Amino acid sequence: MDWTDKIPAGSFVRQNLPPLIIITINQILLQLIDIASLIESYETHSLYQKAVYMKSVIYLNLNMLIIPALTLT
Repeated sequence: MDWTDKIPAGSFVRQNLPPLIIITINQILLQLIDIASLIESYETHSLYQKAVYMKSVIYLNLNMLIIPALTLT
């Protein structure tokens, strides 16, 4: 990220851009989970909520346990 040295708020961008990108990706993935459950068109709202919940739990486990464990090695 050497290009940040040339802009006025370079140190701010260098510190905050990577976390902002990760947060944005996570928000997009959560929206995609919701859209995927809507496309599946469940008969009842409770089945839709169950589908969103199960997909979100899998996403949470991947995001908090599996991916950080893989980056440590």
